[in-house]
Amino acid sequence: MVAWKRYPIPEFDHQQYQDMQWSAPALQDAASVGSGAGATAVSLDSDVANRFSLSGEHLHAVVCNVPAAGAHMLGRSHAWKIQRMLLINAGNGEVVADWKTPRPINTRLGPDDGIDLPGGAYLVVCGYKYADELDDFDHVCLTFSWKA
Repeated sequence: MVAWKRYPIPEFDHQQYQDMQWSAPALQDAASVGSGAGATAVSLDSDVANRFSLSGEHLHAVVCNVPAAGAHMLGRSHAWKIQRMLLINAGNGEVVADWKTPRPINTRLGPDDGIDLPGGAYLVVCGYKYADELDDFDHVCLTFSWKA
């Protein structure tokens, strides 16, 4: 069975998306992100990039602010390539999680039941794994459940 038969794509006018102008979103400085719960795309410090052999044209991170009560984080991947996700404590630079998909075309990222996180700010960096480098920033699915 071919993919477009098994997973049909609804009809839409794809011509409207040709020749559209696009620009990368403006990234904030990590130091300027507030402390309220949420996530913000930020520019990645060159020291962090060098420490983990990170490279790529659109290299950035996402700051996730977890409430003081903490949260439970669950990870999944939807990429065809091997992905790596780093969760770094923004306060002290400690690596909290370094997860990698076990093989290409695999949705498992991290423990099946996730991990518990204390409150605070965390940097999330993820991308495709090439040899010893992390390149081409890509998305992963991280689900945060706040604790009451």
